[in-house]
Amino acid sequence: MNFNALLLDLIVLIVFIWEIRRGYRIGFMRVLIECISWIAVFVLASMLSYFVAGPVSDTFFSGGITDAIASALTQNTTPEALAAELAALAGNWGDFGGVTFGGGEPSLQAAELAPLLRTLRRNGIHTAFESNAATAAFPLLVSEADLVIADLKSGTAETFRACTGGNFGTVLANLARAAEEADALLLRIPFVPGCNDAPEERSAMAGILDTLNRSRRRAKGEPLAVEVLPFHHFGDPKYRALGKPCPMENVPPPSPETVAGFERELAGTGLQLQR
Repeated sequence: MNFNALLLDLIVLIVFIWEIRRGYRIGFMRVLIECISWIAVFVLASMLSYFVAGPVSDTFFSGGITDAIASALTQNTTPEALAAELAALAGNWGDFGGVTFGGGEPSLQAAELAPLLRTLRRNGIHTAFESNAATAAFPLLVSEADLVIADLKSGTAETFRACTGGNFGTVLANLARAAEEADALLLRIPFVPGCNDAPEERSAMAGILDTLNRSRRRAKGEPLAVEVLPFHHFGDPKYRALGKPCPMENVPPPSPETVAGFERELAGTGLQLQR
């Protein structure tokens, strides 16, 4: 019996027993209905245990995909070897599977990542990478992935330098190339109060996206896909866990009205707004 499936059965059984005990306190008939529901869940969990004991457990509940990535991080390997491990797992992914390379910044390992993306695509595995589009190696990956996800973090060089310390010209050149060459492209805007939410920044970003949208339509016959990502505080607990102060702790998220107004401004350029 697979340990993970056995643990799932045990959890359901404990909750089931707790519901019965609770029935003596808050009314038996109400809890009886809940218990019947939990019986159904327990039966499904038992069925899952049966199937998990077979070959599927090797890839999902035994951590097949995790093991493949972990081995790549802790052992010397090659793009070809990692691609072979992922190809062996891909049969269990169905229509929803694929490999996305995130950050850090994946283009900093472009020399290794490009052949890996190429091999995965050749094996029929959907590929994507997320990037800040601020490196000189970014163009090496644009044509190798099925989907390119890149950031536009400001509308002016001054703001970009102040908020990131990077070279805005490199970003613009990389995004222009992605608009023309990427098979599928999604540009994301981290919308951060005090960084890029000023009216002049919003207008400048809309102008840049309008130019990229026109280029995308000419090259690929489709509108540019854009997603606005409002600033949030979901990462604050990580700072507390590390005992470090969060530099954005006192920055409020943008209001829904402000975000909606920016999205309307962008939609007016004719691009495809993702929500």
